[in-house]
Amino acid sequence: GQSYGPLPDLAPIGNALAARCQGAASFRGPDGTILNLAGDATKLYRWDGTSWNDISRSGGAYGTAADQAWSFAQFGKYAVATNGIDRPQIFDITLGGLFSDLTAAPLGARFVSTVRDFVMVGRKADDQSAVQWSALNDLNSWTIGVDQADEQHFPDGGSVTGVVGGQYAIVFQETAIRRGTYVGPDLIFQFDPISTERGCAVPGSIASYQQLVFFLAADGFFMLAGGESERAIGNQKVDEWFWTNVNQDHLHRVSAAIDPSRKLYIVAFPSTDSSDGTPDTQLLYNWTIDRWSLARSGLSVLCRM
Repeated sequence: GQSYGPLPDLAPIGNALAARCQGAASFRGPDGTILNLAGDATKLYRWDGTSWNDISRSGGAYGTAADQAWSFAQFGKYAVATNGIDRPQIFDITLGGLFSDLTAAPLGARFVSTVRDFVMVGRKADDQSAVQWSALNDLNSWTIGVDQADEQHFPDGGSVTGVVGGQYAIVFQETAIRRGTYVGPDLIFQFDPISTERGCAVPGSIASYQQLVFFLAADGFFMLAGGESERAIGNQKVDEWFWTNVNQDHLHRVSAAIDPSRKLYIVAFPSTDSSDGTPDTQLLYNWTIDRWSLARSGLSVLCRM
């Protein structure tokens, strides 16, 4: 609370991806295996400690749109990846190998998360205002009405802009936030509104740590604690400055992550100085002292852990 620490420049430690990184995540498998993943428009990669290796499915290149990103989640020994176009992908963390199509899951889901004993996806290709979840403790079964697999369409609030998992689901929409609580058959999940006026305006801004969820709405930065009502954290601090200085033609390049050891919520974004949309600026929020700081360095995307 009395000073700022140093922020060293980024340094390369391995090869680059074949194209611009459009999402990255890190997981620990049940056997302790560490899995670092990244994806570009057409491929998925695994970091082996010295280089990135292509572990894409054998069925052809992916079709991730330039203004979209990969979303990752862990379900037991599996990593699941979605990109809003292709069939969700699955990878066995303990066995390795290649990603493969999660054939029973809905095509073209944009977001994925693990909620209790379910895999939940949001913003489906055929319904952007809906979430759908797998059967109980079975990510290979998605038949609605079988073993508690089901879906929920939201009649208001606009398109789903993010899903955060855990003991309950936090579903962000363009102008709404809902909490999904597991209640068992026949309802399965009960979705209650947290906000019916404010949602997440930039999907890449969402980051969570334990019971905290951070996000960017149209009117600034907010934090949810314990799935309750949102609290403004950027008002009269950084909100107006951010919207003045961000390149709004490239909001899809915004990414966020948590530094748990320093209690930081970090948001990387392209400033108005970045003509091609490359993120060149970071805002860092320390939630223990409710203060913001600023950094400037170029990067593609922040890794979710």
